[in-house]
Amino acid sequence: MLRRRIRNWLIYLIRPIWYLFWNSFPEGAAKDLVRDLWIKFANSAPNEVVIRRGDTVILVGAPSGGEYLRMAKLVGEDGHVIVIEPEKRNIEELNREIDEKSLRNKVTVVPKGAYSERGKQILKVSPHPEDHKIEIEGIEHDNDLRPENYQSIQEIYVDTLDNILRELGVDKVDFIKITVNGAEIEVLKGMGETLDRVSRLWIKGHAKLRGQPINRIIVSMLRDKGFNAKIIGEGDAPISKDFVRTGDVYAYKKPFSYRWRRGACKK
Repeated sequence: MLRRRIRNWLIYLIRPIWYLFWNSFPEGAAKDLVRDLWIKFANSAPNEVVIRRGDTVILVGAPSGGEYLRMAKLVGEDGHVIVIEPEKRNIEELNREIDEKSLRNKVTVVPKGAYSERGKQILKVSPHPEDHKIEIEGIEHDNDLRPENYQSIQEIYVDTLDNILRELGVDKVDFIKITVNGAEIEVLKGMGETLDRVSRLWIKGHAKLRGQPINRIIVSMLRDKGFNAKIIGEGDAPISKDFVRTGDVYAYKKPFSYRWRRGACKK
């Protein structure tokens, strides 16, 4: 416990300096090695570490502001961010921000949900833009503990990630981040082709399926697909006496530094 606290304090102190200077260093073997060491010893995988300049990034579930803007900055001029978001107000706000910041050439918004099949689903809408969710039998999420949540619903279009990327003509996928409040397993079921192409994934693992943390199910699914998958974060964190929030999942097919150890200069 003491070692974990010391490690966390060191990360807390180092992170601002890291982010300040990180983007000024060119991509290369040294930077990839540092990425691997950070993920291993810090037990975390922030966007600033796992996204490289020139990457194609897929963000599944994205309220406006914040994350997709940071991703757009991290991928640089040669990269691209695809945002998949079904909720009407979030879509409107995303499009407004993208136009204001002149990011149409770098960010694409797909106004539908990612799921295991094409069709329609009912989205339970929360006053908190990051808390909307599709109702799935057997799924419990800590957002359900907020008494003010889910006062209205929307009918949304959903499709598999495979179909969405095929229709966009996207062949290159480097990193996918999935935050869909309990529907993560359904999203994974609809991305069989995409899992063959993507090299890095970060998946929210806070929900439970019939009492079992979904992060353990996700780790098993990804390992069956040839990924190295691990649960990252602070470990189990109690939300209430009845619900414990568990860590998220980071998965990769090869360490960042693999391409350099093999003598290759590009992916």
